[in-house]
Amino acid sequence: MNGVRLAAPRASTCRLSESGVASSRPSLAETNAQMALTDVAGIFSRFFIVGFFLPSFFALVALAQLLTDEWVPNGFEKYSGPTEILILGGLALLVGLFLLGLHRPILRLYEGYPLLRSRLGLARPFLRLQNRVYRQLARLKSLAGPNADPDVNSRGIAAWLMLDRYFPDEQSRLLPTRFGNALRAWEDYSYNRWGLDAIPFWARVEPLLSEQERQLHENAQTDVAFFVNSSLASIVVGLVLAADAIANAHIEWAWLYLIPFVVAYVIYRFAIDAGQRWGVEIKASLDLHRLEVYDRLGIRRPLGFTDERETIAPALNRFLLYAKPLPDDLWAAEARGGRSRVMASPLESQQEPPGAPRETPWPEPERRSPETPGEPRETPWPQEEENDGD
Repeated sequence: MNGVRLAAPRASTCRLSESGVASSRPSLAETNAQMALTDVAGIFSRFFIVGFFLPSFFALVALAQLLTDEWVPNGFEKYSGPTEILILGGLALLVGLFLLGLHRPILRLYEGYPLLRSRLGLARPFLRLQNRVYRQLARLKSLAGPNADPDVNSRGIAAWLMLDRYFPDEQSRLLPTRFGNALRAWEDYSYNRWGLDAIPFWARVEPLLSEQERQLHENAQTDVAFFVNSSLASIVVGLVLAADAIANAHIEWAWLYLIPFVVAYVIYRFAIDAGQRWGVEIKASLDLHRLEVYDRLGIRRPLGFTDERETIAPALNRFLLYAKPLPDDLWAAEARGGRSRVMASPLESQQEPPGAPRETPWPEPERRSPETPGEPRETPWPQEEENDGD
């Protein structure tokens, strides 16, 4: 054969069947590898991989490539290629799990709550900026109307949409950051529309979500986690590179170390829109499931929208926020007679006497195991403090 060696056929690609025909079939090793990938995908959801692992991994890769030799561990330098990627991947997994545990504090950091609690007045310049933007949008909104110039009316409508989607209902509830105000906008939504406090009420709505709704919420939350953690990772990379340059006297290219901070701000702007999109899903679920929550709690259905805002919602808010008992006149009429329409199944309704009025069955919604809730904020609504003097 003139020195040419013929490679033996691989068992994983060619195997004879009982009929003698070659068939392609995966080997045991390939099957185990596929099972391992499936197991990993099952343990680490898209929410974790995209929202926490990837930002950590890219930050570690950037540091490994940009840090000077003095700041790179000696044991890491002797590896190369795939081994480096595996080491960085393992470190990114640990950092991602750490970020997952700190997800809520990180969100509150980006919302500006630490600035509000600072005794040094750190929130004042940021609040001044947010108040100025809010007043400008409110002024444009006030100019809109049926008799206004079309161009002015168009800008007024755009300002109204910005206020509704990215800012709380009242100027006094502004937070120091745009991201925080975008989240507070959906927190105020259910109170303005239905009189319900979104923070405690959402915990009662979330278990009632359908599989499709859960997927929509997870996608929105994943986007928020990805942009927030990527912005934070860019800031950390910039700080470490700057410290490396100062420690090793590499300051001739100091302006390059501003790039990570610019990238962090750009990503932060994307996080604002992601927070607003997350709010859209929250608001839709609150609208669709609020009556179902009333049924689950044994509360009567509202007689009208005014009855819901002025009677049912304030009593329920006091019950959820301040542990005030619900008044008896809100108890559902069906429950008073020993039957609640929540508990009436379709089978029971079919077994009633023919002449008896049939009760509309309310199907049991699909439940799910408890998960980390949205990002509730334990802030009592100022409006409810005025109604708390029963």
